[in-house]
Amino acid sequence: MADATTAWITAAGGALMIVLAVLMPRLRMRLGGRPWDETFRDPRLRRIARIQERLAQGSLGAMGVGFLVSGTGVLLRLPPVPAQLVASICYGLALAGLVAQVALIIRSQRIE
Repeated sequence: MADATTAWITAAGGALMIVLAVLMPRLRMRLGGRPWDETFRDPRLRRIARIQERLAQGSLGAMGVGFLVSGTGVLLRLPPVPAQLVASICYGLALAGLVAQVALIIRSQRIE
C-alpha cells in the first residue's frame, strides 16, 4: 500500500513539474515579473536571460518526466531497469541544464 501511495505521489509531482515548466514564463509575468526588454538594456543580457529561462524550463520539465516515469513505472508494473534507466537519463539532462544555467550566470556577470 505504501509503495502505491509513494508511486502516485511521485507521478503526480512529476506531472505538476511538467505543467509548471510549460507555464513558467506566464507565471513569471503574472507574479510581478517584467519583460526582459524592460529589465535589461544590453541585448546580450536579454538573450542570456531568455536562454536561461528556457534552460530552467527544460530542467524542470526533464526532472518532471523523470519523476513521472519513475512513479508510473511502479504503478503499471513495468520492468524496473528500463524505467529507472529512462528516469536516470531525465535526471541527468536536468542536471546538465542546471550546470548550463550556472555557466550562463557566470558569463552574464562578466558582461555587466
